Amino acid sequence: MNANKHNLKQQASNGAFWGLSGNLTVSAISFVGTAILARILSPKDFGLLGMATLITGIVQLFGNLGLGAALVYKKDVDDEYLSTAFWSSLLVSAGLVLVSIAVAPLAAIFFNEPTVKWIIIVLSANFIISSLSSVQRALLHKDVKIKRMVFIEIVSRFLRVIFMLVCALTGLGFWSIVIGIIAECILKTILYVLTTQWIPTFQFHKMRFNELFHYGKNIYGQEFLNYLNRSMDFIITGRVLGAKLLGFYQFSYNLPYLVKSYIQDGISPVAFSIFSKVQDDNKRLAGGFLNAVKYVSIITFPVMSGLAFCAEDFISVAYGSKWLPAAEPLKLLCFGSALASVHCLVYSLFNAKGRPDIGLKWGLLILPTTIISVVLFSRWGIIGVAWAMFCMEVLTIAVAYIATKLLNTSFKSYFKALLPAIYGSLAIIIALYFITHKILVIPNIYFRFASNILLGAITYVVFLFIFYRKDLINTLDFISLGMRK
Repeated sequence: MNANKHNLKQQASNGAFWGLSGNLTVSAISFVGTAILARILSPKDFGLLGMATLITGIVQLFGNLGLGAALVYKKDVDDEYLSTAFWSSLLVSAGLVLVSIAVAPLAAIFFNEPTVKWIIIVLSANFIISSLSSVQRALLHKDVKIKRMVFIEIVSRFLRVIFMLVCALTGLGFWSIVIGIIAECILKTILYVLTTQWIPTFQFHKMRFNELFHYGKNIYGQEFLNYLNRSMDFIITGRVLGAKLLGFYQFSYNLPYLVKSYIQDGISPVAFSIFSKVQDDNKRLAGGFLNAVKYVSIITFPVMSGLAFCAEDFISVAYGSKWLPAAEPLKLLCFGSALASVHCLVYSLFNAKGRPDIGLKWGLLILPTTIISVVLFSRWGIIGVAWAMFCMEVLTIAVAYIATKLLNTSFKSYFKALLPAIYGSLAIIIALYFITHKILVIPNIYFRFASNILLGAITYVVFLFIFYRKDLINTLDFISLGMRK
């Protein structure tokens, strides 16, 4: 038992380390690429892409049958399961292309932007391309081979940025982003197929499909509703406020989203795989879940708090002063993303316990509230939209309460796991306010921004070392364990 427990901890640590390291690298590449593009393209260019990707994202969700998650959850799968899942995904993806072509003109009318139609049609090619590697991705997740996935994601994202920048410099405008997205998808698919060396056979078993879909349908519904809840701000901003303001809102959303996806893409799949291995042992599962919440919050909370404090300087330094209208909503979205980074672990827990229906029911409950809130708050522009999305993330704390009851543990233990990160983040904000705004007034924006980063990091580490030394050491030990082979 002890050996097995150590092996799971090693798998979790390795997977988390490579997942986070990989997503950090991918996020850094994306950030640099976006920062350069921000000086070449206009807010409207980014707004048009935001509108189109919203629609393709919604269409894609109709084809997400949850089969990949079902393959990860199921303890024993053979080639019959894998091939059945592959052909199902491919067939559905072909249907999604037709759906995209049909809804593209309607989306152009909805947003009052004719160009959106052609962007949606071109981007729909990604449905077919990505389906060709859907099973291969599930296999790597199931075996917690995150290091291989990290390599694929980094290489393909780097290629995407190169394509976008070259095309943007040649004057292709928003089409440069479209070309980069498609190039990334093609390379990613090729690399996943070559890495796993799994090739589907010509077989489809209805019973196998029904078995996978029985589990996956709730995850499908859960992810569909989660996407709508997350994207309602973009949908309503684009419809009510227009492409230009959507472009500004997108830039306030960009970095918090990178941090949130940094956790969702880097930690959630690992957590799901590891949680699934001990799905019947509530005591071990609760311990692993609370540790994951603590480690993730210790990483994300200070980053988001520091970014919120330096929002104006960050926007000016990273994107240029023309994007300053994005600063105020950025502050609210930072705090919302900090909460989202730990809430996403709750859904991994539900799925591992075979209860994705809980996430589905929560999505059904919260969606109407999200729509009403964003519509009402949009009268105050993109700042109002940001307030609405922050409030929705605060409400999602209720899901964490449900998770603790499912594990037969107390909600107090969940809140206690967050305390080091909460207090440490408050220490950062207080220290930066007094040092850089009261004691040392630094007029140069670049020097001030760099000073805030350095002082914030030092303050946080010193605070944890003094008041939460054990948690700091455990987090560092977990990271160091993941760096080992």
